[in-house]
Amino acid sequence: MPQSNCYPCLRTSVTYVPGLYTRKGEGTKVFTERMGVFVMGIVAYVLALYAEGVYNLVKDASSFGSAGIFVVFIFGMFTGIGGTRSALVSLVVGAVVWVIGHYLIGCELSYLLALASSLVAYLALAAFDRPKNIDLTPT
Repeated sequence: MPQSNCYPCLRTSVTYVPGLYTRKGEGTKVFTERMGVFVMGIVAYVLALYAEGVYNLVKDASSFGSAGIFVVFIFGMFTGIGGTRSALVSLVVGAVVWVIGHYLIGCELSYLLALASSLVAYLALAAFDRPKNIDLTPT
């Protein structure tokens, strides 16, 4: 496999928190990644302990961020509306509204509420967020 195809896969963790790895050695980077895996493992273990079953875990995991992802995917693939900020806000709003609706309020329609709020957030910010014109023609 050429290095150009492999390199982005290996460096995906840098994109999660920009500026996290500036002026740090390789040992610090490896330690940070290992601690992230360790913490997420503990979170997964605690979630599994208090879960009502595998079905509910899968249902909650698929509902958590998919409202925002669905809105971003549809607008990103089929329209030129919005940009980076509107996509990020849509993802965050969808996840937060689902958590509040599902766990705090106990609403049965929390996914639809998250989907609607994600759509509203995307469109509201799209009015102020101009997409970058990317030339996809081969050179």
